Amino acid sequence: MKTLVLLLLFGFLSACSTIPEHSKELVYSNNIPSAWTIEGRLSVMRNKKTDIVGFEFSQQGGYYQLTFSGSLGFGQRQIKQTEQGLFIDDKPTLLTLEQWMKLELGWYFPVEALEDIVFKGNNNKRQGWQIST
Repeated sequence: MKTLVLLLLFGFLSACSTIPEHSKELVYSNNIPSAWTIEGRLSVMRNKKTDIVGFEFSQQGGYYQLTFSGSLGFGQRQIKQTEQGLFIDDKPTLLTLEQWMKLELGWYFPVEALEDIVFKGNNNKRQGWQIST
């Protein structure tokens, strides 16, 4: 019985080793869709403190919607750029996105760079941000 169990275990383990690994290389395109969405996380280090923020960014027809959420999804903020201007949590503001982020969060992530990062693979360091996908 012990031999049978060992043979089955060995057979299972050797079968696992033959599974091919998929390449981690991503394929990029110069064709950018008119509507797209990306979700991710930002890790911000400033003044020896680290903030981790979840985000969802949607762009359609030249306008965008950006949602930030804190740890475990708490503290959600919604930013919309529309034909009527910038709205924070459905309230209009005269601030730019950069001004609002620096005022409210203490940092600014260049969302205008997301299109190049996502579709063109341009992961260069941007305005002090190290980008990894």
